[in-house]
Amino acid sequence: MASLTDDEVSCEGTLMLEADDEYIELLLSKENRCCSRARDASSEDSLKSARSDAVRWILKMRVLFGLGMRTAYVAVSYLDHFCVHRLIDSMRGKKWAIRLLSVSCLSLAVKMEELKIPALSEFRTEDYRFQTEAIQRMELLILSTLEWKMNMITPFSYLSYFASRFLEHGSEALAWEAITLILASIEAINLVEYRPSVVAVAAILAASHERLTQKSVELKLSAISSCKPLDTDRVFSCYIESSKKRRLQ
Repeated sequence: MASLTDDEVSCEGTLMLEADDEYIELLLSKENRCCSRARDASSEDSLKSARSDAVRWILKMRVLFGLGMRTAYVAVSYLDHFCVHRLIDSMRGKKWAIRLLSVSCLSLAVKMEELKIPALSEFRTEDYRFQTEAIQRMELLILSTLEWKMNMITPFSYLSYFASRFLEHGSEALAWEAITLILASIEAINLVEYRPSVVAVAAILAASHERLTQKSVELKLSAISSCKPLDTDRVFSCYIESSKKRRLQ
């Protein structure tokens, strides 16, 4: 299982702060306003393969530069939201275009989330080297496509809250284990189709090491008032992906 470094625990320890019902309701209402469904084209094998490659590269850079987990998640969110709003037929078969998109999404996420920002020239790929101007042009295209709405909600804001609702004792350890499952699962799930709250709940349930059926997931969610707005089908689907990753770790 991927582990968190001391620096990450220290810098992102705010993830473990207890959130109240009002704050969670506010986050859920923001999700309802900003989230949309992904295009059916995102399920095409060629696009799924290109996306998986881009996500793996982002996660590799996270480790290389010691970036925060929020940064990686936000970068993948930018990638997925961009692909929803833009027809990417022109990128099909053009590996360099997907790579440029992933570099630019990570660069923007770093600017939003990190205190120390690497130079654009440091975001190197194994197969392509992009000029700074090319990355900046792609950044502007991403910004305009997302209408400059770059402050993304992430599952990490929910983890402590949901962990404490599902497990009375040891909820902090449960939340930290859920973090590793989220990072392991984002290659398999589109972050537009799966809202941050859904990803958070699914990761918490998977981290609990219970073998749950769809019915038992529904019962657990129905017992918590703040979970009732969640799409139980999506939660269960995401739970299955998270559970697969947990078994592989």
